[in-house]
Amino acid sequence: MILDSRRYKQLNLLKVIGQFLGNNLVAILFLIGLVLINVASYLQFDMVIGFIVTGVTLILIALIVQFEKAGAEQPPK
Repeated sequence: MILDSRRYKQLNLLKVIGQFLGNNLVAILFLIGLVLINVASYLQFDMVIGFIVTGVTLILIALIVQFEKAGAEQPPK
């Protein structure tokens, strides 16, 4: 009985992880793309350009989060 309960919890956890990835796939791919661009700028150019790209990336992420929050707070018309 204990093994059945443990297996059920593992399957439930996998289901939750799958739902999370399915619901946020676009956001996850977008963030992975930004990280790859950022790392490539550090590898290809020097530290100054890498820091500039990091700053622009963080500003872009902050703006996207702000617009998402503003859109979620507005009541539907």
